[in-house]
Amino acid sequence: MSLDLLTIAPSPATQLGDTELLALALNRSMSTAATLMSRFGGVHGLARASVHDLMRARVPARRAHQLHAALELGRRTLARPLQRGVALEDAAHAERVMRARLAHRDQEELHVVGLDVRHRIVLEFVAAIGGVAEVPIDPRDVYRPLLQENAQAAIVVHNHPSGAITPSESDVSLTRLLAAAGDIVGVKQLDHIIVARDGVYSFARHG
Repeated sequence: MSLDLLTIAPSPATQLGDTELLALALNRSMSTAATLMSRFGGVHGLARASVHDLMRARVPARRAHQLHAALELGRRTLARPLQRGVALEDAAHAERVMRARLAHRDQEELHVVGLDVRHRIVLEFVAAIGGVAEVPIDPRDVYRPLLQENAQAAIVVHNHPSGAITPSESDVSLTRLLAAAGDIVGVKQLDHIIVARDGVYSFARHG
């Protein structure tokens, strides 16, 4: 273990910075960890990196696999599934769970959470999977499962692989389309949430 790691090691992990944690995880020097952080654009970039990306950055194969596994474990602790019958505490609850689950994905996915009149979860499903920049969706793919489970309301969530949270024109159009379709079939769209590395955007909060 290098001298700088000996200095880091006694400190609790919660007191360490991202670069220090990476140095410990890889058993490499702080300078090496800093170089990797810079190359991948910080911890969120590392979370999106594949094992091959890490190896191309001269991380040994075994260490690359270990880091990839550790990052995946971290994501799974945050991305606990939304349990059927549990009431959502607030909108931020859904945002936290779905951001942890989707923000690192390399292609867009549109998830739907169906709720009863007391905002208890009755189902959650993936309505569509798209490419890097767009996900095609038919409102029937969103509302058919909701109607089958007698859902009274829904929260729609999709991710932006680019990392930016600003909604596109197609995001705005989709929100209006789904809200109008929900009004027709009697399922209220409570929110359309965009999750990304840079944060979360809620259409409901922005009016």
